Amino acid sequence: MPTYLNGVEQGGGGGAGGDAVITVAANNTPAAQKARADFTCPGANDEATIQALVAAGVAVKLMVGDYIFNASLNILVSNFRLEGSGPGTTISGILAVPYIRVGNNATALEDITICDLEIDGTAQTAGAGILLDGAAGSLLTNMNILNCQIEYCDEEGINGEYCVSSLFESNYCMGNDEPGISLDNCDYCRVADNLCKSSYTRDGILLYACDNCTVTGNDCNHNDAHGIKLDNSTMCTVTGNTCDGNDLSGISVSSGDWNTVSGNTCTNNSSYGITIGASDLITVTGNTVSYNGTTTYSGIRFFNCLECTVTGNAVDFNGNHGIELQRTSHCTISGNVCNSSRSAAGIYIEGDATANSDYNHVSGNNCYNNTTYGIQIVGGVDANNNRVINNKLTSNTTAPFADAGTNTMLATYVVPFIDGTDPQDSGFLIDDTTEMARAYLRLPPEVQQVVRMEVYARAVAAETHEMELEMVVKGGADNEPYATHDGSIANLDSISVNFAADDVIFWRNIEAGTLALLGGDSVEVKVLHAPVEGENLDTQAYFRTVEIQYV
Repeated sequence: MPTYLNGVEQGGGGGAGGDAVITVAANNTPAAQKARADFTCPGANDEATIQALVAAGVAVKLMVGDYIFNASLNILVSNFRLEGSGPGTTISGILAVPYIRVGNNATALEDITICDLEIDGTAQTAGAGILLDGAAGSLLTNMNILNCQIEYCDEEGINGEYCVSSLFESNYCMGNDEPGISLDNCDYCRVADNLCKSSYTRDGILLYACDNCTVTGNDCNHNDAHGIKLDNSTMCTVTGNTCDGNDLSGISVSSGDWNTVSGNTCTNNSSYGITIGASDLITVTGNTVSYNGTTTYSGIRFFNCLECTVTGNAVDFNGNHGIELQRTSHCTISGNVCNSSRSAAGIYIEGDATANSDYNHVSGNNCYNNTTYGIQIVGGVDANNNRVINNKLTSNTTAPFADAGTNTMLATYVVPFIDGTDPQDSGFLIDDTTEMARAYLRLPPEVQQVVRMEVYARAVAAETHEMELEMVVKGGADNEPYATHDGSIANLDSISVNFAADDVIFWRNIEAGTLALLGGDSVEVKVLHAPVEGENLDTQAYFRTVEIQYV
């Protein structure tokens, strides 16, 4: 294939694979290099010189120098390569359009590489540094934007629209008004090892309506919005990135399902470290999330989500909670370390009248040194059937655990009544003032906090209201008085109402002395007859078991 010297065809030469490679010098390229160039730009409207070569379909290599553009360089051919010579190969100029535009929103293209050049957008009034301008019926396939430095553009550093199987790697995008790298409706793309920092109004990296993309190894710091944002994107992987000091969250995922956020480091962001909103089947695993947010913002937050998995994250020193679930159900929260939350709980679950937080499984987490609780559930009837089991909750300022949900499932320890005045086949009968039943137990060593004590019995009589019961609870540890903790109550109403004769009914004791019991305590529980009180029935039941629910 021919080569060229100052526009005149020369013999020999040729690029890799037999494609011609045209070398272009800038007006201020050093003289010794300029002498070896095939073309030299005049120092104004330099894009016109390069444009003629693009139209010819030959690969173009720009020498070190300053290339002054007054219009976009438009690439409308496939199998094309535009390559700089690394630092010092700089495109700039006063214009209100992208410096480089691939495609025209109507032409399908493939196999285009732009690499090893700089774009200085200081004088730009509108447009991206590089625009890949595809459309739904005109896809751009195998686009490769590599090792470019793009700064201070009026819009995105790199903006890819309708790209497929494309690579955006090792670029430096700083100080652009919009995201450093923005992909819109792009599938099967890889965004890797880029530095995206100090975007003036937007995110470091933004994926909108993208599927099956990977964002990995990027450093996104000090952007005016999120470090990395996925919006309406599905089945994407965000892994191994560093997101530090952004004005909003380190990583944000919204309105997209089946995404994975793993192995990232999110620190010192002004709001959340990682935030997931209106998204289902999200996996957040193995991330380090530290020192994010004020007292309003948590380390990892889920809002209005379903069936997500949060596992193996290190979450510490965040402003509000460590891990927060709001209006979020059917999630697994396991194996996380949540410590030193600066104003609230290690793990926090909340439902409200708009949407519940139900059936979340919280297990195997280590929550310690948090300002309030290790784990906290709030929402009453709007936080149902959450399961909290086998977590380590130590040195939390207020208490290990707080449960203001409904039907929260906890670890249980059940013992039968073994002594009483009137033993029967169905239990110990109490139906007059002389009768009682008694149980003895030693709490398992792993009990960090008793959450509630329940007594189960078989009703003798039907009742629409509660049944009264007197309950005596006394406990203490080794070398303590046996009644160090006294959870006794003279008139305890049954939780069960509207029961028939022979129904199973139960009472719940949450007296302070009962809740002060700890692992290793020896406990005596005695139930006695209590008289009629108001509309409530006196004690008439066969007493069977005592159940301790604990964390």
